[in-house]
Amino acid sequence: MLTLIIRKEILNNILSLRFIVTLLLFFILIMGSISMMSANYRKQLTDYSEGRIGAEQRLKQAKDLTEVQAMGLSAEKRPTALGVFAIGLEKEMTRSATVNLWQEAQAGGSKYANPLFLLYQTPDVTYIVNIVISLLAILFVFDTISGEKEEGTLKLMLSNSVPRDAILLGKWIGGFLSLIIPFLLAFFGGWVVTYLLAPISLKGDQWLNLLGFLITSLLYISAFFGLGMFISTLTHRSGTSLMVALFAWVILVLTIPNVTPIIARQIQPAPSTGKMAGEQQAIQREEFQAAQEEIREKQQWEDRDKVQDRFEEAQKRIHKRWERVLDFNRKKLNEQADLAVILSRISLSAAYVYGATHITGTGIADFRALRQDIKRFMGEYEDAMRKIREERQRQTKDIEDEAQRQQIMNAKVEIEQLPKFRFHERGFNACLNSALIDLVLLVIFNVLFFLGAFLKFMRYDVT
Repeated sequence: MLTLIIRKEILNNILSLRFIVTLLLFFILIMGSISMMSANYRKQLTDYSEGRIGAEQRLKQAKDLTEVQAMGLSAEKRPTALGVFAIGLEKEMTRSATVNLWQEAQAGGSKYANPLFLLYQTPDVTYIVNIVISLLAILFVFDTISGEKEEGTLKLMLSNSVPRDAILLGKWIGGFLSLIIPFLLAFFGGWVVTYLLAPISLKGDQWLNLLGFLITSLLYISAFFGLGMFISTLTHRSGTSLMVALFAWVILVLTIPNVTPIIARQIQPAPSTGKMAGEQQAIQREEFQAAQEEIREKQQWEDRDKVQDRFEEAQKRIHKRWERVLDFNRKKLNEQADLAVILSRISLSAAYVYGATHITGTGIADFRALRQDIKRFMGEYEDAMRKIREERQRQTKDIEDEAQRQQIMNAKVEIEQLPKFRFHERGFNACLNSALIDLVLLVIFNVLFFLGAFLKFMRYDVT
């Protein structure tokens, strides 16, 4: 009996107009998204390679140590291939960061050169699933119970002693398969087209990450499918079901994810960018004035080495004090972001976006890991500069000729003496651990919606 209901549901869906519209939308949107995002990814790779080559050439052309110190080093992350499907924070993570001795790492421009990515939300697969397919899923099933009651077919089925649980389960399985098969066909069709035109290279764990992304998307779609079925059992007219379904979709997809960051900002305030800039200027001014007064009191203006030592010590104090301020501000910002994440997870949409970006390596955890790598790289750069200066001071210790001493101190720096930035890309297990809570939430939503639909349908009035 269950098999017959599933077959009937699939045939009814396949022969309907909304199935044809859904199929066309899936192929147009998903295949187009994968193709466009793949082209942009290849452009990013080109920019990344050219940026690295350009940075090395500038270092090689630097005339002396002073120029290298002023120029600093570039920390740049290689674009993530899975960002094609879930771009997440990749726009920020692929910005080059310049580290030097005088200020905190400064981010460069985004590698997403297409201005449409700034004007509109990036049309990756995550966006399409989150917005378009969730709406299609809930519209696909909103009248599966209430609509059949209006037509009288539901009463006819129950009059033939068909168990209610078999009807509900058959409708769920048949309807979900009717929705998911076109989605998977469009997804793999887009992958094949992209692979034939210009392949994206996935290595090792990235295939598992891609599979995890697909499973996360299927859980999200099935949750909205279950929500639509639950709404259908709450009402007795398809028109009412449609209004309730659209209202629920707007709240869960558009309202909660956009409102919760504002609420979190009010509950857990964090220092503004302007306040941080003012604190940084105040620290620099205070320390440099203290260094000037110390030099003036000890009458050391004629001794260039001692003047330089005093200002370098002042710069170190500035760096340490500013690091403490930054650590405090980052802690506040992280607390604010964590609160926003917790609040927004009551929404299916937020849970899906967090899960999809974490599993593909473009989420909040990866962004924070990148910041730690840049901080570590800045420490390596400072250590390298210190070792170079100490070695040159040792070489010039017994030299009295000032011109010769300055020539050695400011000699050209070999590129091999400088550290290289390394981004520690997280493996599948780490990505899965970050996404685990969101995957569990999606499973819980699925269970709750189906259980709600089951309990309501067991007492549903078909007359």
